[in-house]
Amino acid sequence: MAQTVINVGSNANDGTGDDLRSAFIAVNANFTELYAASPVASQVTISGNQISANASNANLKLTANGTGVIEFEGIQIRDNHIEATRSNDDLILGASGTGNIVAGAVTINGTTISSADSTKITLAEAVDVTGALDVGGTLTANSIASADSTAIQIDDGVNISGQLSVNIIDTNIISSGDSSAITIQDNVTINSNLSCNTIDTNTLISNDSSAINVADNMNVQGLLTAQTMVVEDDVIRVRTSWDDDSTRSASTGKAGDVAGMIAWGDDYVYVCTGTFDGSTAIWKRAALSTF
Repeated sequence: MAQTVINVGSNANDGTGDDLRSAFIAVNANFTELYAASPVASQVTISGNQISANASNANLKLTANGTGVIEFEGIQIRDNHIEATRSNDDLILGASGTGNIVAGAVTINGTTISSADSTKITLAEAVDVTGALDVGGTLTANSIASADSTAIQIDDGVNISGQLSVNIIDTNIISSGDSSAITIQDNVTINSNLSCNTIDTNTLISNDSSAINVADNMNVQGLLTAQTMVVEDDVIRVRTSWDDDSTRSASTGKAGDVAGMIAWGDDYVYVCTGTFDGSTAIWKRAALSTF
């Protein structure tokens, strides 16, 4: 109802105002309306500078009307938006002491963003990082690209436990973190020099069908098999002397000897004509003479 106004007359005690009973009836009516509409008879308590709900586990709701907003000092709440009201103001969310700022399953503590349920944090759109990116756990991305098309610089080691797919690798060293072999399952095209201590492969082939040139010494510890061997220089050198190999002292040879092997000594050239069986004389020799 509307407020009931008590008629107090034109002047003091002039008899034109409401009588005492009518005046207190109006007072009671006004108080009745105030008690019904105020926190006194509701589930909200105002005590000092605190507003709280009375009912157990009840929410405390502040609701604006229509396009109105709920406004506090420096911020306003519009529907599901929290905004700063002063020009160019920051909107600051701060926890107390060692507490966290928790948004859903994401926890923010100081400069650290983590998942409250230990699952991965997903960034669904492109992320531009202008400073250092320090990832203590796992970074999973479909694409990492430079915004200005310059190279992406990684100053320290990178451990990749899954698949690495790149168009270009420009590096001084590629090594395995656990000293096991690095496996490349598809073709590798090298347009410049390949420098390595060991090449373990079934096939070396030129992609343009031209010759593969080995410009320096090549040490082969195992068997070297070639359909054709062309020596551009005038010398073929067999490094180990027959005389220096005490394990192969007789014509029967030793385990591993096969037809076609050649050795040399101070006085003879040796040719293997069969496969070692422990008893057959498979090595033949021709005497050497000076000239």
